[in-house]
Amino acid sequence: MSLFHKVSKKHIIVIGCGHFGFPIVKSLIEQDYKVTAIDLDSAAFDMIPLSANSLMIEGDGTDPETLEAAGVVGADAVIAATNNDAVNIMISQMVKQKYHVETVIARLYDLSKERTYKDLGVQMISPVSLFTDACLQNWSTAKREA
Repeated sequence: MSLFHKVSKKHIIVIGCGHFGFPIVKSLIEQDYKVTAIDLDSAAFDMIPLSANSLMIEGDGTDPETLEAAGVVGADAVIAATNNDAVNIMISQMVKQKYHVETVIARLYDLSKERTYKDLGVQMISPVSLFTDACLQNWSTAKREA
């Protein structure tokens, strides 16, 4: 007799599959994570590769029913990747406080809201900060090489 133990994959929920969220979902699927993507527009899923480890839900990521259908209870991480900082803050607060998700990462555009994310214990990714840092790094490197 042979026994097999299936190793469970990390379950990550990504809310918002636009320009920011789409590459995250695609990359996670390619790395064989269990991924649930939520977006208000089902067309956002058109280019996402099909996978036995992925689920796409057309719905509102701020709606508890949608989050529960996505498996938020027991999720390893939630990524709030919509193009709206207020929505990302609302999602982050809900999944942290109501569902006790340990790892929450949110996209932040308006740096004046950074304190709110920190107070919630949410990790943030700011495209503006990343771009600024990359520009400064490139400028620094170019200056040293000159």
